Amino acid sequence: MLNQVPFIDIAYDPTVAYDDLPLLPPSLPPVAVGNTVVKNQLETVSLLKACITARVLLAELNVRASVFSSQQLLQRVFPLMEAHANASLDGVSTPIEVLFRLPAADEIADHQRSPAIDHVLAIDRALANGFAATTNKPLDISLLLDLATDINGKPESLRRGAPTASGQLENYLPPCGAETLQRLLLNWQEFVRVDAGSLDPLIIMAVAHYQLNVIQPFNSGNDAVVRLVDSLLMSDELLIDRPLLNLPAWYRRNRAEYLRLQVAVTQQQCWHEWIEFVLRGVAECAQLALKRLQVIETLRAQTESEVRRTLPRQFSAELIELLFEEPCIRIQDLVRRGIAKRQTASVYLKKLCDQGILTEITQGKEKLFLHTRLIRVLTNDTFQYESFSSEF
Repeated sequence: MLNQVPFIDIAYDPTVAYDDLPLLPPSLPPVAVGNTVVKNQLETVSLLKACITARVLLAELNVRASVFSSQQLLQRVFPLMEAHANASLDGVSTPIEVLFRLPAADEIADHQRSPAIDHVLAIDRALANGFAATTNKPLDISLLLDLATDINGKPESLRRGAPTASGQLENYLPPCGAETLQRLLLNWQEFVRVDAGSLDPLIIMAVAHYQLNVIQPFNSGNDAVVRLVDSLLMSDELLIDRPLLNLPAWYRRNRAEYLRLQVAVTQQQCWHEWIEFVLRGVAECAQLALKRLQVIETLRAQTESEVRRTLPRQFSAELIELLFEEPCIRIQDLVRRGIAKRQTASVYLKKLCDQGILTEITQGKEKLFLHTRLIRVLTNDTFQYESFSSEF
């Protein structure tokens, strides 16, 4: 285990704008390795081992996701969960179950909206657009501007004064001035695209996360953009194929440490602890995602068996597929899929409720049918759900 040598001599004053933010790559204080002091070593043996562990888990997650039986769930619901966790760190969130009950984005009525819901949906949209963009272009300043524009709902540019939203770091004033921001962002861009050289991509991601977070380049939406960039950098480096990891949920669960370690980098250049924290988060989030996919597959098999046993006349492969596409089902979903006409579709869903597979609720004038076991697996990291009446 590497121990940081005490390093206090850094030109940082929390009462003034941090215009002298050190450029990337980091210039590190000495590190004690046994009886030897090693200078400017960003990649240590322990960090590289952590990178290997995380990358193996990410590779396994990609493979598992590629053969997962419910691709629609991965394409819509998992990114929505990441957007929800991201938004909650901004202090603007809403229960995830409320989001699950929303129709497709282009069908959401005005009465179903709120500032919190719109904020989550904006991050979800930015995440989707960001993944689409990185297939054709590298992650650069223009893409950061696009992400901020999606999140803030208006054309965004680099700020000129202090940000209107101060960000999560307390007792900290970010750099100011157009020239300063341009210089820092160009350096950040070069680091993630060129200058990082042979650094492991996950270490690049951790360093880039901190640096962008302290630059705070926009008037608002900075923290959400920073957390989106984690996923986009991993996608750009072919470490993940889609947003399944939900690293913002790790930051939320460990928020105090997340903030403390960034302050330690700012004040004492304690990069190794921060990078180790991020790598641990990647590994643990990948493990949780793998387990969640496995449990959903088990639940799907059990649900199919239960429907075959108790409702043989209603059973169809299309119905089972629909049950695992969305946590909330509407009558018109069955009609659109050609599973049944409206009256028959209503009968099917009510029978599934009678068997305890779905739960019916009324939302305004609309009947919704919640797949409560699936919701439990999606929202609880213990992955426990109520057993069916029959044994498997």
